[in-house]
Amino acid sequence: MKFSRQLDYHKIPEWSSFYIDYRAMKKLINRYLDEYIKYDSHKNPLLSSEQMLKAVLEEFEAQLNNINDFYIEKKQQLKQELETVFICISRIRTVSTMGEKDIKSILSLEEKDDLQDRETSLQRAFSDIHRQFWWLEVFCEINSIAILKLSEKMNVCAELKLLFQKYDFINWENELTPLREEMYTYVAGQKGDDDDYDAIRLLTSDSIYYKSGDIEKISISLGIICASCIVTIYLLLMNYSNIEINIYPSFPVFRLTLAINLIIIVASWIIYWVEAHSLNWIYILELNPANRFSYIQVLCVGLFLSALWSVIFMLSVFYNFYVDNEGSEHLAMILLIMHSGIFFCPFNMFFRRVRWMIIKTFLEAASAPFGPVKFKNYMMASWVISLAIPLKDVYLSICFISTDAWELNKYPKCFLHDFWLYFLPMLPFTWRLFQIFNRVYYKPSLLKGQVWIILRNVTSIILIVMTYFEMNKGENAFVWILMYLVCTEYTSFLDVYQDWGLFCYSKNGWILRPNIYFPKNFYYWVIFLNFLLRFGWTLSFLPAQAFENQYLSSEFLMLIMCIMEIIRRTLWSVLRIERERSENTEKYRKIDYIPKPLKLGTFLRYDRD
Repeated sequence: MKFSRQLDYHKIPEWSSFYIDYRAMKKLINRYLDEYIKYDSHKNPLLSSEQMLKAVLEEFEAQLNNINDFYIEKKQQLKQELETVFICISRIRTVSTMGEKDIKSILSLEEKDDLQDRETSLQRAFSDIHRQFWWLEVFCEINSIAILKLSEKMNVCAELKLLFQKYDFINWENELTPLREEMYTYVAGQKGDDDDYDAIRLLTSDSIYYKSGDIEKISISLGIICASCIVTIYLLLMNYSNIEINIYPSFPVFRLTLAINLIIIVASWIIYWVEAHSLNWIYILELNPANRFSYIQVLCVGLFLSALWSVIFMLSVFYNFYVDNEGSEHLAMILLIMHSGIFFCPFNMFFRRVRWMIIKTFLEAASAPFGPVKFKNYMMASWVISLAIPLKDVYLSICFISTDAWELNKYPKCFLHDFWLYFLPMLPFTWRLFQIFNRVYYKPSLLKGQVWIILRNVTSIILIVMTYFEMNKGENAFVWILMYLVCTEYTSFLDVYQDWGLFCYSKNGWILRPNIYFPKNFYYWVIFLNFLLRFGWTLSFLPAQAFENQYLSSEFLMLIMCIMEIIRRTLWSVLRIERERSENTEKYRKIDYIPKPLKLGTFLRYDRD
């Protein structure tokens, strides 16, 4: 994703003339480097490198002065507005000549006032100033990143860095953050509460919003899902003895499509949670801002597909038990075709640009040795690793519709059946290895930190191969089980230590990092759930015979394990994105800084003792 587009996306329209002209400066630097220097007949440059460097520095200085002058002016204006609000509230609270009704009409802050009225008044008084402070911080951040990126393109970065270090807006964090924190402390005190975190929530609580139409769509979808689920459960309980014959042959198709629906739904929660805590996930994943979508839009799509799935599955169960057990396969075919049609639809509908972006990212993750590896490719490969059961279901679904299995409603089995069932889940681990080798090839300094991740993926591949050759039985069963347990414990530890950067001593405790963006309890719960759900993931490669039970079959157990792993990977993704925001440990970006999103989240950075 080109930075110039990210810069355009982060611009406040009213302030657009005060941003650095990134494209013009980039052209000037390219000209300085080698592109447009003209030569005389003796091949001597008509313009010396010193003269060109001087021209670049002069243009840089002119633009930096423009940015800095605006920053100083805006900072002084906001400081004055903040002081004015402080003074007004203080005077209103102390004026005795005004009637109680008049005071309430201006600002409801009397001790006997209702707490909700007081919070609403504080929100009215400070929300606009708070938004302006936030925008000014984003303004300074994005311009600083642009300058750093431009200086990296120069062979003489030192001159540029010395040039812009003298400007005030470079040190915006030391000047604006204390003012914002002073605002939080004041609002918390006026609320009668010492908790600044509640004040932050108050001043940003209107940023995550939804429309009444969205609520109607969500309510209708949830109603259809609940009604269909109740009817389906009743039909299954009434005809339990015939489930295996009638339901299981087409069940991989339903399990695959359900997994896709769940991934869409949990993606909406990930977007909501990271946006609520002001993590700029669009910039972190290097996505095109033009493809931006809200969590509500994603949730509506996921619930719509889930409602469709629940109705078709209910009809399939009813058709199997009460009409014809060799005709319901058409419903599974319809469901698979509809999901495939929506996802691969070439027309400009159903978020086409987003769908093609997902497909492109998937292909880039699968072809890691042949192109650069970005953070979004790494995240895609990590997600596919978790989808071992859906990957098997992809093969089973293709086998189901390409043979006579769907006509006879029998369990599908194709050429090299067992090989594909084990080979497909192994592919994502090889993608991750190729990604690591790619990163180490271009940056050998990363090898030390990647050794443990290489060992994790190699061990997983070995376990899959051992399972394929049935080395999990007989004399080798003990070795296989021991390796699985060690691998699970080891992988859980790497999730916490390597991927999330936890288990380190800081002011937030001996487990948490110094910079955290979520409530502390969230980290502890995620660590516990990740460890617990990891064991569900290990069961996905066990032989089907291990799940034979007269009350619960292997097909339903595989579905439960798939849901468990999707939940685990969702929690993992949130903390992995949050860590990428704070540290950039694997250097997916040349510049460490990440600008704040223009749209404030419900919460800001959570950094208290």
